Amino acid sequence: MNSQRPFFPSEDAEQVHDVIIVGAGPAGLAAAVYLARANKKVLILEAENPSGRLHDAKLIENYPGFGSISGPELADRMIKQAESAGAGIACPARAIRFELLGDPKLIWTRDKEYRTRAVLLAIGVQRKRLEIRGAREFLGIGVSYCPVCDGTLFRGQDIVLVGEDEETIADGLYLSQLVNRIHFVPGTTAPNYTPEALGNLLSRGNVQLWRTYEAAEIMGTNVVEKVNIRDLNSKDEKH
Repeated sequence: MNSQRPFFPSEDAEQVHDVIIVGAGPAGLAAAVYLARANKKVLILEAENPSGRLHDAKLIENYPGFGSISGPELADRMIKQAESAGAGIACPARAIRFELLGDPKLIWTRDKEYRTRAVLLAIGVQRKRLEIRGAREFLGIGVSYCPVCDGTLFRGQDIVLVGEDEETIADGLYLSQLVNRIHFVPGTTAPNYTPEALGNLLSRGNVQLWRTYEAAEIMGTNVVEKVNIRDLNSKDEKH
């Protein structure tokens, strides 16, 4: 055994799970349901919040079977379904080290050792967040990081699109079919999209490029009402 192995107490010296799932987002919870129903002994380790990014979704209208449901409510249903199938959930339990070559395999959190025959990683992805005032406060009530998920919520409205890569251009092309007008704010003078891609977006006719501007602040009362943008050179602001 590795001489550097942490000396954390074991959850149970004799207990070995069939599968430990790292991450209790929708993917991890769905896997837990299937595995538990297959009569496997399943434990989910979740570092922060069972439900993953669903926790931040105020309204979901594109999940089959639900015309409209909040993210936390949908997550709660998923968690209860996984638990009723027989899966266990440990939270907060951040996996910090793995030893996967042996049998059983070992996973350590900050205070426990877990043993399992198989490990399933369902840690998801984290989108780059906008670090300006109002971005966190209005998440789900005007601020979105998933145009395909939420674009229809802004149908016929004016929006601000912030980003500086090809993915941003693709998002803009999709949104241009839904919204009234797009104010495109790259936030840099050296973007990572091609002139051809930008030209394709601007050709839609309802996209205004604020070439030398960055998003400075998102404001509103109960929902987003305006966005302040700042010139990268003069520091003048508009909204």
